[in-house]
Amino acid sequence: MPPAATVPAPTRRTGPLPVGQGHVLRWWESGAPDGIPLLLLHGGPGGRSTRAQRTLADPRRFRLIQVDQRGCGASRPHGALAANTTGHLLGDLEHLRTRLGVARWAVLGPSWGAALALALAARHPHTVHALVLSGVFLGSREEYAPLLEGRGVDAGVWAGFTAPLDAAELDDVPAAYARRIADPGHPDHALAVRNWAAFDAAQCGAAFAPHLIEATPALTAGVRVEAHYARHGFFLGEQGVLDRIAGLDVPVEVVQGTGDATGAASARRLRAALPHTRLTWVEAGHSALEPPLAAAIRAALGGIADTVRPPARPGNVNLD
Repeated sequence: MPPAATVPAPTRRTGPLPVGQGHVLRWWESGAPDGIPLLLLHGGPGGRSTRAQRTLADPRRFRLIQVDQRGCGASRPHGALAANTTGHLLGDLEHLRTRLGVARWAVLGPSWGAALALALAARHPHTVHALVLSGVFLGSREEYAPLLEGRGVDAGVWAGFTAPLDAAELDDVPAAYARRIADPGHPDHALAVRNWAAFDAAQCGAAFAPHLIEATPALTAGVRVEAHYARHGFFLGEQGVLDRIAGLDVPVEVVQGTGDATGAASARRLRAALPHTRLTWVEAGHSALEPPLAAAIRAALGGIADTVRPPARPGNVNLD
């Protein structure tokens, strides 16, 4: 196993990536310029890239590439929903790959990043060395049933989450919340942002405590994007990404926490759909940065680095 990285690799290069429809993404590179290209996807939808993610891979062996998805983090416009679908994100990643001169890359996908990584490999299998996934999310209706109908949710949490909604809105809770969150003028706008964030946290084991959450601009933008995707079934259909990966033969490594109930069920479904998936169980929860999960992810990536030959020369291109 490669040594644990305690300090994130410093940024070597960063820049804007205009992708059309008014969106301009922000990307970063760190690690070894002549290493194996590794795309570090962020979660969400509505998350952002962090320096801490860089500690999941050995910067001496990998050329680390990060990008904030449409509407997220340092990408602009912040919280934008127009022309923001899973299909757009996949096109953006392919644009980024060619822009940076990468022939093939490995992809690390935590949570929502797992669904995006699988969809990317299904669409462009010849550009992907391997996938390493954790906190598996597939974008299926089964996984977001808690948002749709409160299935598996503590009764008190569900009552608190749905209390601001009209009776007619209970037929489509994500849409009702998405409308409130997208409209700063709605009287329940800030409450909807806090409730959504608190409900998210409650699904990961925290107490449902919206009164402790501040609806900052950054949180509001992230929740706005997430609610938009949830309202539209993550733009993946009833079965999520499972409908897209039949016959996928890209190597898939899953590192899954036993305490992440939804992710664990999704990891089993993924392995049933792709029997060649290597599934490693770790005593941890959902976050890829939990020490046991982080160590197992580093080990999985180390195995990929042992089998994939780095590019013959740096894939960098002049972006000036």
